[in-house]
Amino acid sequence: MFNKIVIFFLGACIGLLGFFSPGALFLLIAVGFTCLALRHYTHGRQRVFLISVFLIAFCIRLIVSLTLDLSALAIFPSAAMREVKNPIPADDDYQNLIKENTRTFFKIGDSDYSSARGYMYAAAARGMDNKVIRHYLDPTSSYGVNGYLYVIGMFYFLFGYSPITVKFLNCYFGAVAVIFIYLLGRNYNEIAARIACFFMIFFPSLILWSTTDLKDTSTMLASVLLVYSITLIMRKITLSSLLLMIFALLMQFFLTKRDLWFLSLISLFLVFFTGIFFNLSQRQKTRLCVSVILIALPLVSLTHIFDNAVITRMHKLFIHHIGNVHTQGISYRVLDESYYHDPDSIYEMPTQKLITSSIMAVIHFLLEPFPSRFLHKNFIVVWPQMIFWYSLIPSIFLGIILLLRNCMQKSLPVFIYTFLTTCSIAIGSGNVGTVFRHRDYVTQFYLLFAAIGISNCFKAKEGKRENEVVF
Repeated sequence: MFNKIVIFFLGACIGLLGFFSPGALFLLIAVGFTCLALRHYTHGRQRVFLISVFLIAFCIRLIVSLTLDLSALAIFPSAAMREVKNPIPADDDYQNLIKENTRTFFKIGDSDYSSARGYMYAAAARGMDNKVIRHYLDPTSSYGVNGYLYVIGMFYFLFGYSPITVKFLNCYFGAVAVIFIYLLGRNYNEIAARIACFFMIFFPSLILWSTTDLKDTSTMLASVLLVYSITLIMRKITLSSLLLMIFALLMQFFLTKRDLWFLSLISLFLVFFTGIFFNLSQRQKTRLCVSVILIALPLVSLTHIFDNAVITRMHKLFIHHIGNVHTQGISYRVLDESYYHDPDSIYEMPTQKLITSSIMAVIHFLLEPFPSRFLHKNFIVVWPQMIFWYSLIPSIFLGIILLLRNCMQKSLPVFIYTFLTTCSIAIGSGNVGTVFRHRDYVTQFYLLFAAIGISNCFKAKEGKRENEVVF
């Protein structure tokens, strides 16, 4: 009898939720199917652990998202969320179509912009046509075009303008990423995988991006899926692992700029080449190295492939760096002052200077905001996270050393992808707030390295593996 009453009330709650917020009901169903998938594909204690961490991660992000929205609406009068049904477009301002400033109140205005831009796509799909919509539908005339805007637009098109509920999408993606960072970490150390899960669940900035309309969380999830799928393929090529890799690549291509997608393809090539190299005999390795050198040297000398593919790319990234230095907010510089006055001179920068400036850029990428900035009003809220981040750095380096020493071949996907992505984003960055945000594209991998180092410090032994998980 008690079970029937519980089922009745649950059904009534779900019905009310579907009536008042179809989008929330859709995400609730997605959460339910994810739990069923975990129940089907995992076994024993691992099943309980994964379902628990997924639900905890999702609920934390959901609560934080609702708290931020309701706090902004209660404190900040102009944060009111409403749809302007019949706008009179006086200028090219998206505020003529919607009124939404819930994240601008917390200095994350790009989230409100993403919601507004997604609404443009939904409005256009419904047949609305005016000056504002035409302006924002043009991908060449507006700032910040990315694939996640279309996800928001599709959500608004299917479920109506629901600016609170649409943020739950990233809450879900952030919770799914926790599952896959565990599955990735389990290839190296069971205890480390669980520690990495714990870090992912409670790391403040990862929670924050999961409560916005930004593409960061879904991009981070795509990165984890890609690295995990490559790890599976290196162990055994299966249809499911190949499909997962293709899905991750398509997801990344859809969400991000082509440069990051091309970087993923380079990572794939390097991983598979080095993976094949490790499986060869010593004689075969020698022959392969000699063959590659004999083929590469003439090509490099004749066509300057290295110069065009690497050096020129670094020059362009430093041009992006100079552009970011001049954006709003606090910036940092890694080049000589003369390059900022004459950006074209970057193309004549000596190789040695390129390398030293790149190292400085990576240091800023990993450590910004520096302790000297903690008292600045824009960064005073992040110093607890940064202190924790700085405390993890020794463990990160220890984890990297342990992986290189004990299981280099298995760790190639995460190493190569993390290294290339870190260098690419670091060199092109120059704004402290932006680099703090973009660092979280790879933070999950650094947290995994730290977890491996911490598990070794406590002399934790890798437990006996349970049945393999196959997705």
